[in-house]
Amino acid sequence: MVEASERISNYGYIIYTILSLWATITAGSLGFHYFEAGVNANVHNYFDSVWWAIVTMTTIGYGNIYPVTVAGRLIAIVLMFTGIGTLGLFTGAIASYFVRSKNETRLQ
Repeated sequence: MVEASERISNYGYIIYTILSLWATITAGSLGFHYFEAGVNANVHNYFDSVWWAIVTMTTIGYGNIYPVTVAGRLIAIVLMFTGIGTLGLFTGAIASYFVRSKNETRLQ
């Protein structure tokens, strides 16, 4: 029972990073949608804003949806900096999980 509890607490950072990733996408898409819906011809619904936030965070930048308002561009700048960092944190947490699992298997 104690070992299971320790294992969960050791990997709690993965849950933290997933929640951070989700919060960053949600905040970015809500802000973008608030300022761009009705003004930007490329934003038809909230899913378009979620798509834009994910594409912006991953630095893919297809260019099919982009901000046209000053506030939308400011949201984009903030999302670029925080999103790239949050995505890097998530990727690092997953890599760390696999490395720890492999090391624990070797020690047994």
